[in-house]
Amino acid sequence: MTALSTPREAAKRVLRAAVGNGTRSGGLVRPGDVHLLGKEADFPAVMDYAEQQGWVKAVQQNGKDYKLTDAGFAVAQSAD
Repeated sequence: MTALSTPREAAKRVLRAAVGNGTRSGGLVRPGDVHLLGKEADFPAVMDYAEQQGWVKAVQQNGKDYKLTDAGFAVAQSAD
């Protein structure tokens, strides 16, 4: 697998994978749902970036689960 070059690119790939697996706006994105990053340790950093962009919202105090927002769903479906 090719290394992801930026947090933005990684976050988009995670969101696209989640949407490709059936997650819709308001649905949960979890570390175990996505295997594109190579190691689960990268997931929190990528999702922190996505949360800063308004693409997801943390829904547990431990920050392990994230709710996909309308904006995140739109990003996942965008062609760029």
